[in-house]
Amino acid sequence: MKTLPPEWELVHQQASEFIESNRDSLLNSPSTLQIINSICSNIISHPNEEKFRKIRLANPKFNEFVMNVPGAINLLFLCGFEIDDQNEYLIIKPGNLNMNDLQALVHVIQDYITIKSSTSTTKSNTLHPSQPTSSSCCSTDQEMEERRRKLLEEKKKIQAEKDKIKQQLNADKEERKYLPSGVSSKKTKKPESNSKKTFKDIGVDLSSQGGG
Repeated sequence: MKTLPPEWELVHQQASEFIESNRDSLLNSPSTLQIINSICSNIISHPNEEKFRKIRLANPKFNEFVMNVPGAINLLFLCGFEIDDQNEYLIIKPGNLNMNDLQALVHVIQDYITIKSSTSTTKSNTLHPSQPTSSSCCSTDQEMEERRRKLLEEKKKIQAEKDKIKQQLNADKEERKYLPSGVSSKKTKKPESNSKKTFKDIGVDLSSQGGG
């Protein structure tokens, strides 16, 4: 079996789990995986064209074969898709566009499409070819779960760092709105309005100086 690029592993594993968890609905639907595969493949081929990153939820075909099929929409969420504020479109914003995630999902889906085609032809009841037998699956499953956990933790750390930087940039931007032009925010702390200094505060003790 060909080794996957490390950048694919997280989405590849999650997508496989989603499909296995909803195997009956996803594999029995005649067009679901093909539609998702086409959506992702079009974006990979045309990453700068917005029309491929925007899908109307009311589209009859998309509604029937993706929105109404358990587990299907989750596959697109894995790759950065989200529903817009008006609940009209499924979109993927440029900042969320990750080619590795899309390629990983396409890889998984194409495997399952091939399997579905072969099983429907032979009418067999065999398991997924890559699925280990029950006697040997335990250690493999544990290893995969541990790898998945580590990848999830790493992705969360990266996202948390990105969020932290974004919040700091937004805070700096907000602060600069109230500064005079050309003045740095570090130099603009206003003195306390009621901070009146005495001679003693500035180091002059009048009581120690005799009258002339």
